[in-house]
Amino acid sequence: MNQIKIVFSNLTLYFCFCKNKKEMPLDWSSVIQPFITKGLYEEADLHFKCYIEQNPKDSTSLALYGYFLHILEEHTSAVKYFEQCLEQDHNNVLCLNYYVDVLASLQQWDKALMMAERAYSCNNNHPWTLASYCKEIVEKGLHVIHEASGQEVKDTCMTFGNCCWELGMTELAEKVFLVGLTKIPQSYHLRDALCELYIELKEMHKAAYHLKKLVHFHPDSYSSHTDLGFVLREINHIYEAKQQYKKALSLKSDYAGAHNNLGFLLLHDFYPLAMINKTIQITQCINEHECDNKYQESNDKDNNIGEKILEDAFFHLCQAIESDPTFANPVRHLGDYYRVYRKNFDKALECYQLALKLKDQYTEAIIGIDIIHKIKNTEISIDMDSLELQKNLTEKFENQKQQEQSVASQKKLSQNDVEMKDSF
Repeated sequence: MNQIKIVFSNLTLYFCFCKNKKEMPLDWSSVIQPFITKGLYEEADLHFKCYIEQNPKDSTSLALYGYFLHILEEHTSAVKYFEQCLEQDHNNVLCLNYYVDVLASLQQWDKALMMAERAYSCNNNHPWTLASYCKEIVEKGLHVIHEASGQEVKDTCMTFGNCCWELGMTELAEKVFLVGLTKIPQSYHLRDALCELYIELKEMHKAAYHLKKLVHFHPDSYSSHTDLGFVLREINHIYEAKQQYKKALSLKSDYAGAHNNLGFLLLHDFYPLAMINKTIQITQCINEHECDNKYQESNDKDNNIGEKILEDAFFHLCQAIESDPTFANPVRHLGDYYRVYRKNFDKALECYQLALKLKDQYTEAIIGIDIIHKIKNTEISIDMDSLELQKNLTEKFENQKQQEQSVASQKKLSQNDVEMKDSF
């Protein structure tokens, strides 16, 4: 009985749609999308069929219906309507673009590549046509790459991977680099590119795994040891990070990157850790009722350790600047050193201002200058100043900037989406 009701309901909808269809132009966003959102696929299907029956030469409806069938994974049926659309409008770019996706789902790589190239040649002003073209070239390339030589694999995967990365197709870029590495696991360029991709995506554990492989295959790569140190620090393995920086400097004593990172590590991690240990030991002395002499001896020892860490940090930051005077990061870190640990605000300002000359819109330097002004205006007490304060203010600033960019991007995406639907 329920099935009869459903059939009757669908027939009623069908006749209702057909009766008024010529007076109701097909519109995806206002008519079809609401059906899909509510999961009313049969109603959407009836709407399409009726419209196409009344308007068999409307390429827009044919292309959209093909896309709708693709969403339902009825790929073979979708092909039929895409072909009908292209009979009416040979250069319908969006139809070609959707057709590419369907052919890829059917693993018809040659035809998918041909359609992607056709879409791109019809209109290369849209990034999605280029992305579609690139995707099919890559999928086709990966399909046959196992028969290629090592050098061909490296060159092809580097080109494909970087192309996908530039177009924002990071999952495909990762796939490309990994496929290449299955063929030539010792390739420096492929694994280094994969690690850079993971670092950009903030997938630090994956980056650490592959960087460890990289330094295993290429133990003399000082830049790889430095990158591994950076990633290890990001996942809180600070002692291992320090070892990697030391290893990098043993390979190249004037490498600015390793000097800078080691100076940063000492300031941000090892000095605070020494101060925490000092606090713990003081507490233990008090709890154990140690004599004043032993307490003073412990306190002096911890102060010496802390001072030694600061001196080492200062040394490495100065070495980084000497090795590369155009490198803004160690200049900014030196500003942090003067501001937080030496309370020398004039020197700190000098460093921050130089860092801003070397690197435009350097957020951390801007925040550092702002903190100094607030201290001088008594908005912040000297005792409140810390690297943690600067980190929190920087994150707040960056989050606000990202939110603004996200809102702007969403507006642009919405506009592009409307243009895609309207261009049919």
